[in-house]
Amino acid sequence: MRFKEGVVVSTKMNKTVKVVIERLKAHPKYKKRYKVSTKLYAHNENPDIKVGDKVTVMEVRPMSKLKRWKVISEKEQRDLTKEKAAAKQGAKVVINLREYTIQYKKRKKKVRKEESAKPAAEAPVPAPEETPPTETPASPPNP
Repeated sequence: MRFKEGVVVSTKMNKTVKVVIERLKAHPKYKKRYKVSTKLYAHNENPDIKVGDKVTVMEVRPMSKLKRWKVISEKEQRDLTKEKAAAKQGAKVVINLREYTIQYKKRKKKVRKEESAKPAAEAPVPAPEETPPTETPASPPNP
């Protein structure tokens, strides 16, 4: 969820406001900063909002051809950010639990391999039969 703050410049449409968001941007080469403004159409359920009011808008699913934002109150924004933070913490726990499960299965598999290899290693290995060295006939002397 993205939140932006801006100023209402038009309320002429039904349940829609036009919000101008200004930000500073730096020139890529000269690094001079200048203002850039963006106009957004936002869904508005509150009839008390007037031209010139500062509002917070939140990105939502497309509501019409141009409306992709919704005006929200500060309380709604706090609640949404808390929910998002809680969801992130819950996701981290799931990821850690999954990694732990994978590591546990690997350790268990390794222990099973070692246990299955132990009986074969502990069993006495029959010594290879020693054969007495055979005497080879001496070669005749060279004439």
